[in-house]
Amino acid sequence: MSYKFGEQTVMQAQAKFANFSFTVDVTWCLEQLLKDGLITERDKLLIQTTHRQKEQLKWHPLQWIANFKLKDQLNPTSTLTLNRLCQWLAEKAAVPLFVIDPLKADVTALTSVMSQEFAVRNHILAVEVHADRILIGTDQPFSTEWQNNLERSLAPKRIEKVLLNPEQLQRYLHEYYQVSRAVNSSQNTSAFDRDNKGVEALLQLGDTQNPDANDQHIVKLVDWVLQFAFEQGASDIHLEPRKDKGKVRF
Repeated sequence: MSYKFGEQTVMQAQAKFANFSFTVDVTWCLEQLLKDGLITERDKLLIQTTHRQKEQLKWHPLQWIANFKLKDQLNPTSTLTLNRLCQWLAEKAAVPLFVIDPLKADVTALTSVMSQEFAVRNHILAVEVHADRILIGTDQPFSTEWQNNLERSLAPKRIEKVLLNPEQLQRYLHEYYQVSRAVNSSQNTSAFDRDNKGVEALLQLGDTQNPDANDQHIVKLVDWVLQFAFEQGASDIHLEPRKDKGKVRF
């Protein structure tokens, strides 16, 4: 369920935060959640006075708030889960909430939009590439310092900002670039073998009895596919090898 505050409220939110670039923190989220009637003053005080463990210090504010499993005061039968809080923040920032489907992602195209260092520093990730526009996902919808630099480098394509669940952003910010490096390594190795080693090298591609360090890119790709299949509860994995792009179906 998404929160519908109405067109007027969205326009007010856009006008209120349009001239500011800031990072969403726990204090801001609690104040806004209280103002919007989703939590009580007691809920706010509970979160503010609870000590975080060391690993929790790295969590996004919404992850920390969701950890308390608070009752949604606008819908008392529901809990303020991370997904619910993401829906709220998307409405607050007047941007769409985007859910990543890795099976539909062109990882090579997405990771070519920007370097991993730039993406990590700015908490952003390209999630869709089109002929005239690129969707950039973030878990900090009010932070815009990165936008001008990226718009100049990607022109004439325009940038459309979307909100990502912070857990998805953290995961795929790592996995997409790891897979991209593995794919590039595989392509470079195959091209070198084909051009310099001839038929003997191609025949050795099927030799699975002697894996070595040169096969690590393949191991990473297979591991990524298996992990995703396990998470989805897939009973079968169908691989369709093709010349340019293969297909994976669960």
